[in-house]
Amino acid sequence: MFTLNEKIDTFETIQYKSDTVEQLNNVGLHIYLDEPLSSYNSEKGYYTKQFYEEFVGDESPNHLRAKELDSILTLIDNNKLTNVKVYTCDYDVEKYYPFYINKMTLITDDRFVKRYFHSQYRPPLLAKGPFKKKFINLNWRYTSPRHLLAIYLNEKDSYLSWPHKKSFRYLKEHVWTDDETIDKLEDSAMILYHKSPMTLDISINQTDSDDEKYQYPQNPSEDQDYLRMGYYKNLMLPALYNDSFVAIVSESRFAQPTANFSEKTLQVMLNKKPFILLAPPFTLKYLKENFGFKTFDKFWDESYDEEVIHIERMKKIFSIIDDIQNKPISELQDIYMQMKEIIDHNHRQLMTKPND
Repeated sequence: MFTLNEKIDTFETIQYKSDTVEQLNNVGLHIYLDEPLSSYNSEKGYYTKQFYEEFVGDESPNHLRAKELDSILTLIDNNKLTNVKVYTCDYDVEKYYPFYINKMTLITDDRFVKRYFHSQYRPPLLAKGPFKKKFINLNWRYTSPRHLLAIYLNEKDSYLSWPHKKSFRYLKEHVWTDDETIDKLEDSAMILYHKSPMTLDISINQTDSDDEKYQYPQNPSEDQDYLRMGYYKNLMLPALYNDSFVAIVSESRFAQPTANFSEKTLQVMLNKKPFILLAPPFTLKYLKENFGFKTFDKFWDESYDEEVIHIERMKKIFSIIDDIQNKPISELQDIYMQMKEIIDHNHRQLMTKPND
C-alpha cells in the first residue's frame, strides 16, 4: 500500500531473494496506490514543479507515463517478477497507460474512497428555509484550476473559501489555460486577490507577505478528516450547505487524463446537495458506472464531463454557473425539490458498503 504521490524509492532499489521472487510469482504481488497517479508526457518529461503534471488535454495514451508505475516497472524488471497487479483510483487506467500493461495488470479500484462509504454521519436536522446563496465552494490546497474557479465564483452569489494570496500571474504559467480566458478575468482576479485570504469556518493568520508563498489557514477546526472524525460537532459547514443550492466541488485534480474523485465529492452527498465537479474528464461517468451514483443531467448540461480539453471543460462549467446565477432563488428552491430523488439515492448509496 502506497499513500503518497511520487516515485516509490524503495521499489527502485529493493532486490528480493530468489525464494521470495518464486513465492511472489506464484501467489502474486498486489500493490495498492491510494492517490491518483503522478502522470507525465514521455515526450516532454516533467515540466512543472508540482508533485503531478498538468496537461492541455486529449494526449495520446502512448505518451502517458506515471512516476509510481515507473518505479513498479523497475521493481518488476530488477526482480524478474511476472505476476504483479496494481490497483489505483484512476478510471480506465489500463486504457490510458498501455506502456505498462505487458509487465503488470492495471486495475481501477479506489480503496481510498471506499473507506468513506457506510459513514455513521447523518446530516443534522436543520430548519429548511429559503436558500441564502446559490453556490458553495470549499478550497484548501492551492491549485491553478481552483484559483480560476474562485475568481469566477467570487463575484457570484456564493459561499467561497479561498485561503490563499496568489496573484493572477500564477495562472498564466499553467499549460491548460488559454490567454483569452485569462485576459477576460484579470479584473475579477484582482478583486479576489485583494479580498484574500477568505474562509468560511476557520481563522486565518494573514501576513503581509505575499504572493510568492501559499497562504494556509493556521488554526483549522478540530479535525481535517471531515467524514470520519469530529468535524460535524461544528455545525457551521452543514448549515452553510443547508443554505446553499449547489456545491461546486474543487477536486484534487483537474487537468489530468484519468478520472478520479475523493472525499470532497462524498462530503457533498452526505450533506444532501447537488454538485458540479471541477475534476478530470469522465469523473461523473466513473461515479455512475463504478459506484452507482446519479448525477444531474436533467437539470443542467453535464457534457462538460466528456470534454477532454481542460480549458474547454472549465468554460462549460462557467456556463452552468452563469445559468444558475441568472435564476431566482425561488426557482432554485423548486428545482432542488425536483432533485430530491437523486439526492436521497446518492445518500443511501453512500451509506451502503461497496463490494470489494
